[in-house]
Amino acid sequence: MANYNFKKEAQVWFEALTDAGSVLHPVKLDVSNISFNQTFTDKTYSQKTIHNSDYFFDQSNITTANPASFEFKLNVIETSEFNNLYKALLEANKFNLYIRTRTNGHVYKLTTCIATSGKFLIEKLETLALTFSGEAAKLSVLKGNQAANANTLLANNGITPNSTYQRVESLVLKFITPGTDTSFIDLTDGLIKTSVEIQNDVKWTPYTTLNDALNVTDETNSMYPSNFTVSKKIISGSISTYVNDSTSDDDVQTWNQHNAQLRLTAGSYAGGYSPVLGFQFSLDNCTFTNRVNVDEVFTQNFDWKFNGDPTQTDLTQLIKFNNTTV
Repeated sequence: MANYNFKKEAQVWFEALTDAGSVLHPVKLDVSNISFNQTFTDKTYSQKTIHNSDYFFDQSNITTANPASFEFKLNVIETSEFNNLYKALLEANKFNLYIRTRTNGHVYKLTTCIATSGKFLIEKLETLALTFSGEAAKLSVLKGNQAANANTLLANNGITPNSTYQRVESLVLKFITPGTDTSFIDLTDGLIKTSVEIQNDVKWTPYTTLNDALNVTDETNSMYPSNFTVSKKIISGSISTYVNDSTSDDDVQTWNQHNAQLRLTAGSYAGGYSPVLGFQFSLDNCTFTNRVNVDEVFTQNFDWKFNGDPTQTDLTQLIKFNNTTV
């Protein structure tokens, strides 16, 4: 009887790349769900000629690969060894991913990855989570010596962080009016859930030359995307809260385009003004819209967007993990 590979049993490692292109030790991720794939482009041409008018079917010409795609959900763990993963999202740094199946030990490698989207999921008394989406230049199934070397690398050098999950035990969320510390909308008390999403608009550079196209014989020497550029970044989010007796009617069914300041901290309280273990977002120059939702209980949604800060372009200073710059 055949043994099947189940997605929930797959193991995932993140391998950061330095600016010089060298690799750091892979870090094992606590992933609850993952998907990945890569497709090839089939450009067809007609075989029908004057002499062969009955050639009705087009001929395939497969030489190039589209960018690979991947997505996974990550449970946030109390360790600084994930900092390179967060930096890859904030700074659009390159990295590799390894995925190993449990049954037959196949190793899949995604090479030259770039994060296109990351969503921070925050809910009271729940574990902090991050959904991570991206693209890669190449998806390979490692074989022979490559597979053996990868298994050795992951077994002997792959860092396995501790398994202490980062639970949301303390949470502060408010919009502050610019120029004052007293005028703000405090959303902490009635908060249901909130999310922060970071998007990188990625444009891949095609790798297509006539000479190389003529030499393609199979997937091993296919033409894969060569490089990418990031043309735009977007930071936005959604906040869902109850409408209760402390909700001001000035804040419901309204909008703000006057550079509101978002302050969000979520994690385990360890003394001081802010939670030390967890995420901290300090984003000025935000706008938001508000809408009321009528169900069994009245709720409201704030949909907000960060418009950027010309004086601060380093996102690692605005979004921190464990109260430190990632």
